[in-house]
Amino acid sequence: MKKQEMNITDNRCPYCSAPFEIPPKGVLKFECKYCGNSIVLSYDSEVDALLAIKQADLDLKNADIELRKTDVKLRREDVRLKNADVKLKEAEIRHARNKERTKEKRRENFGKRVLGFLIILLIVVVDLAVLYFQSVYKIFENTEETAKTIGLLSLGVAFMAIGLIET
Repeated sequence: MKKQEMNITDNRCPYCSAPFEIPPKGVLKFECKYCGNSIVLSYDSEVDALLAIKQADLDLKNADIELRKTDVKLRREDVRLKNADVKLKEAEIRHARNKERTKEKRRENFGKRVLGFLIILLIVVVDLAVLYFQSVYKIFENTEETAKTIGLLSLGVAFMAIGLIET
């Protein structure tokens, strides 16, 4: 390609209109990466102003990109926090349900224990009454067998009462 020199005041190649990065101040001549022509810059106050505006525009675009990245990060964190909040509330609800179930089981168990205790107390009272009447009125002829029978019956009922208490 033919090398020509030309003064420009924009950041596009005057031959092929390809954009180029503005070189640092002091570099006056370079080649276009697309067409290979030589480009000569002249740094006067108008070009300096243009460069400053373009640099400010570039800085603004970079700041906007960083702001968008930060916004995306904040939104992700907000979603993560909302998910954590939902999980915490679900855990609180499960805890409250488990606590209520535990209270219900305690109430049921208390009633069963009281009933079992009353049954055992009744057994003891019946045993004592039978033994008393046997000793006073001689209801049964064989006292030893009577005592064994009453004892086994009482023991069976006592085990049933204990089974009721344990469940």
